[in-house]
Amino acid sequence: MDQSWMNARRISEEYEKGVSVFLQYVKENVKSVNGTYFCPCVRCLNQIRQDLGNLHDHLFMFGITRTYIVWTWHGEVLDQPMTSRGTNYVEECMSDHLEDMIRDVGEDNFRRANL
Repeated sequence: MDQSWMNARRISEEYEKGVSVFLQYVKENVKSVNGTYFCPCVRCLNQIRQDLGNLHDHLFMFGITRTYIVWTWHGEVLDQPMTSRGTNYVEECMSDHLEDMIRDVGEDNFRRANL
């Protein structure tokens, strides 16, 4: 499954479409517990269950955990060694995370200020 959207800005069309595809995948492939699923947002870190509406909101408010590259909590099966994704993959994602957060906050505030 394509996960490139996870590295896009949260206000981008690519991210929005990726979240929609992800939520549809979860809905079709994961058995819920009382209508809830583990939330992969930066705040919940797959430790807290949310319904699909809150899951959607959390992915936009907090972003998805970028190190969550095999969606084991959401129906994806590990079928290849992790090393095939590259040794620097996690380091690259983590180093870009702060810059992206600052950029996302700045753009959101700029849009609100100019409404």
